[in-house]
Amino acid sequence: MDSFIGEIRAFPYTFVPRGWVECNGQSLLINQFQALYAIIEKTYGGDSQTFKVPNFQGAVLVGVGTSSQSGNTYGINQRYGTETTTLTDSTLPKHTHDFKGKGGADAARTSTPGTDNQSYLTNIGYQRPSDLKPVAAFAYRDVSQTPVTLHPATIASSFPSSNVASLHENRSPFQAIRYCICVSDGDFPVNPQ
Repeated sequence: MDSFIGEIRAFPYTFVPRGWVECNGQSLLINQFQALYAIIEKTYGGDSQTFKVPNFQGAVLVGVGTSSQSGNTYGINQRYGTETTTLTDSTLPKHTHDFKGKGGADAARTSTPGTDNQSYLTNIGYQRPSDLKPVAAFAYRDVSQTPVTLHPATIASSFPSSNVASLHENRSPFQAIRYCICVSDGDFPVNPQ
């Protein structure tokens, strides 16, 4: 199959085919790859003697231009998005968790399992309209129900305000493959303009 200098293809091989270079952001010498340099120049970086090929490691390809869906404009050689994002209290969507409060006076709320088929879960905060400040209490769950394990970093009282941060995977499912750019043994593309 014929190819053009500067054409990028995906290969399922464990090697880079002859006449191609992996798209990993590497620098190439201008005097050794003059045809490719004439096409992409320093679009992806370089200096007086080198230029770089695109880097598709950890990235997916998106067409250049303005999206008709979002209105976002994507320019050549611009990297968008992130592999992970930091989630904090302020970036999580508002949500609720149901708790069963154990009745009785404050002194009856202990950190040991109760004898009334309920078990201690964690400290929570609540505030009655007549209270001037929040009051600490204990939350209980019905032990006859299937327990839900919460990660300790996600559990915090409603006071004081917490700002627990954690990294969250930010990518769709993907399959890794080798992207390469044709550097030799291809036709030189002609700009029709």
